[in-house]
Amino acid sequence: MLKDFCEPIKVRVYDKDSGKFTFIRNKEMYADYIEQIFNHLIEKNLWSITRVMADQPKNTTDVCECEDLLREIRKDVKIKYAIMDGEFYEDFTGDTENFSIILDQYIRVQNGDLKMATEANFKNMTWYVCWTPYNLNQFVRSPLIESRLVGYMTYLFDMKGFLRWNYCLFPDSDDFRYRPDVWACGDMFFVYPEKAGVPEISLRLKQLMYGNYDYSFLRYCESKLGRDYVLDLVKDFTGEIIDLAYNEPTREISGGYKDDYDLMESIKKKLALKLENK
Repeated sequence: MLKDFCEPIKVRVYDKDSGKFTFIRNKEMYADYIEQIFNHLIEKNLWSITRVMADQPKNTTDVCECEDLLREIRKDVKIKYAIMDGEFYEDFTGDTENFSIILDQYIRVQNGDLKMATEANFKNMTWYVCWTPYNLNQFVRSPLIESRLVGYMTYLFDMKGFLRWNYCLFPDSDDFRYRPDVWACGDMFFVYPEKAGVPEISLRLKQLMYGNYDYSFLRYCESKLGRDYVLDLVKDFTGEIIDLAYNEPTREISGGYKDDYDLMESIKKKLALKLENK
């Protein structure tokens, strides 16, 4: 752990002088380590798409100190927060452009149950789900339509995207469980390990990808037909934002969205026909 920094950071490094592995011990060493990573990304022409990610921070004081250190290294660093704690929203006064808001907290903001210290521009934000809520998620037990709905809900929310919290967790043993008190076996896998070592795409990932294609199609239709026209059709599938509610004890979302692939396809056909006639 760093002796002179707020976060309990633990970074193992190789010391060329001693020929041994050691740990970064202070803030100065840590800043030098981060700067080397930034410079590497710049050399690889990856800096423009690089985000430093903070996963579910709770303390805005510590976050601000971390931000200050990163901006001392490079002023143009872009930081993204995946936020789950309502108090963080209420206290944070920085830029929310790179926020990703968990679904139940987004619903609280929309219903007026949660205020934000800074006015949020949801057009520049993404949303996500994690171990909660239990529905409108991509668990193994989830109906496949819920993966597909992500693209349509993102359009309904008028956000720029969806943050998926994991891709895969390949263990060294034959026990594929991870925290079985929270996740069923398989929830960690959006792809599965084939015998040949090539990832096998899950149906949930395929449906999420199709939902992403649908989202792009909806945005294109919006550019040609206007958002009001597209949104009226989409709401037949997603329901209204105002109808969404989160039940804390059951951790479930209620709302007007439908498990109806035929309805979804009919919406796309209506839009395609409208584009053709236009």
